[in-house]
Amino acid sequence: MRYYLIQFRKQNLLLCLWLLLFLHSSAAKNADPVSLNPQYAIELFASEPDIVTPIGATIDCKKRLLVIESHTHFPPENYSGPKHDRLQLIEDTDGDGRADRFRTFYSDLHATMSVRRGNDDWVYVAERNQVFRIRDGDGDDVAETREPIANLISKGDYPHNGLGGLALDGHGNLYFGLGENLGEPYQLNAAEGSTHVGGNEGGAVFGCTLNGQKLERVAIGFWNPFGLCFDPSGRLFVVDNDPDSRPPCRLLHVVPTADYGYQLRFGRSGKHPLQTWNGELPGTLPMAAGTGEAPSAVVPFDGSLWTTSWGDNRVNASR
Repeated sequence: MRYYLIQFRKQNLLLCLWLLLFLHSSAAKNADPVSLNPQYAIELFASEPDIVTPIGATIDCKKRLLVIESHTHFPPENYSGPKHDRLQLIEDTDGDGRADRFRTFYSDLHATMSVRRGNDDWVYVAERNQVFRIRDGDGDDVAETREPIANLISKGDYPHNGLGGLALDGHGNLYFGLGENLGEPYQLNAAEGSTHVGGNEGGAVFGCTLNGQKLERVAIGFWNPFGLCFDPSGRLFVVDNDPDSRPPCRLLHVVPTADYGYQLRFGRSGKHPLQTWNGELPGTLPMAAGTGEAPSAVVPFDGSLWTTSWGDNRVNASR
């Protein structure tokens, strides 16, 4: 497998979107990624060995790229890489469009899922069992301050079906997803002490303040809501992976208190008559659109919602 960190740049050079692209060797043999839309050009920004297994990215307050480098998600036996995930600070210092400076902003991470820039130099991070925020207070480009936001207590321990996906609404609130968690009972504790208890309802989206207060469950009925974002109109969207036998994966407009149809108490396949995937039953809402296989992120860009689908080696735009 080859690992790319690429940027989509509109031909007028006024808009730029950073995306992570993973190409299986069979699909990538003798071929680099290409844009199917002539309005956009794809440019290689960084690749291995400078950056490996990149699974999430954000732009910090100084407009530099922060990338999650994963090393703990099912590493092979005798893995020679770092023992922890790392948050890498990546820069193009000479302006030639290629990264030339790589530093570790924060390490000591495990089963890391998402990263998102916040306010006041804070950077929000989601691991499988916790959400927290970090900050570089002394200007040395290494984060030394860490504050908890939410903590998940459960016997569920699969690396990527717990907490993940981060979005800020611009009004002092943070949103994040919780996956199906193997159907295990769980307790989600916010920093200030509020708690939510659940289990077989499937995945959910939660919200709280930027410092971990006023925890609330926003919506249910997901499988694994891996990526969240707000569009320019302030609407919350999520990309949801599909259950074992119920494609397609979904792009969903998240409405508060809504149910999107999947409940793990009725089995993993998604085919039970009391499970729905596209609003088939009263009281559940349909998808905004289907996506490619294994969508992991959704980003508003140039009038569309762009989703990455690593299972299809593809980036989609939904207008």
